[in-house]
This record gives sequence, structure tokens and C-alpha cells, in this order.
Amino acid sequence: MNCPQLVLMGRSSGSFGLKGEVRVYPYTGDSELFLTAEKLYAGPNPEAAQELNLKSLRRHKGRLLFKVEEINTKEEADKLKGFFIYISQDQLPALAEDEYYWFQLKGVEVRDLENRVLGRIAHVTDPGGQEIWVIKNSSGQEGLIPATDEFVVRMELSKGYIQVDLPEGLLESQGFGES
Repeated sequence: MNCPQLVLMGRSSGSFGLKGEVRVYPYTGDSELFLTAEKLYAGPNPEAAQELNLKSLRRHKGRLLFKVEEINTKEEADKLKGFFIYISQDQLPALAEDEYYWFQLKGVEVRDLENRVLGRIAHVTDPGGQEIWVIKNSSGQEGLIPATDEFVVRMELSKGYIQVDLPEGLLESQGFGES
């Protein structure tokens, strides 16, 4: 079987109701991404995730509730509690040329204006309306970079790097040294 590339979308917090709906805490701010999916994958990790055929999806009190063909009882739905929920990359909507999904940034090199490597993006977060890149250098030190037009000069994702123009001392003030 050809295993699809999976994108982490959320985590199951158990059943909802008696008919096998599964409650999910979404990790993405855009729960609309789930609406494009026909299949979901659930498991403790991507390698062990099982394919599920999505029947319905709805929002409820900040969570998502989904129903799949394979689960019909509360007890069956409870077996997914704590499992991660994924969709395959090929189910994600196409983006405009200047847009990206966060997972596409992981591992991308971050360079300064002199083309020196500052580190690689370890993950992306959005603590309150501002996308933040967490970069890690070769020594394992982490630094935070706001992903703003002011700081991001060039994004060459197909070439594996992003060039930034950061204010002097931004990373150093975080205890971050060059790799």
C-alpha cells in the first residue's frame, strides 16, 4: 500500500454522544481544512495511523465533531481518545503562489542578509494573531522570529531557504548564537 504524507490536524479527546461521533481539538486555526477531506487518519503517530472514511463534520464549542463510517458507538469512538488526527497532504486545498502551510516550513533554512545560516525552522506558532517562527541552530539553541513583511526579505521554499533582515540584537537578546 502506498502510504500518504500525513499532516497533523488535531487530537481526539474522546467520544461525543452515543452514536460514535469523535471530538477533536484542532491544532490548526483554520478548521475549514478538515472540510476538504474525504478521509481522516487516526493514530498515536503517522506511521500507525489508520484510515477512516469521513461521513460528517461539525463544530461544537471550539471543538470539531466528526463521524466516520468505521465507528458507530460511543465505545468505539472512545478508543480514539488521545490519538492524533491527520489528513493527507493531497487533500489540502491548493494555495496561491505566495502562501504556504506551516508544515512546509519545518526544516527550512533561515539566512541573514549576508547569506549566513541562522538556523532551521523547528516549528511555527501563532500565540495571538502573529505568526512566529521558532528556529533552531546547529547547537540546539532556539530563537523566535516574527514572520512579518518587515523582517522576511525573501522566501525561496523550493530552494529550501528564507532570507530575513532582523533588527540588531533580536536573536542575541534571546540567548541565541549563530550556528
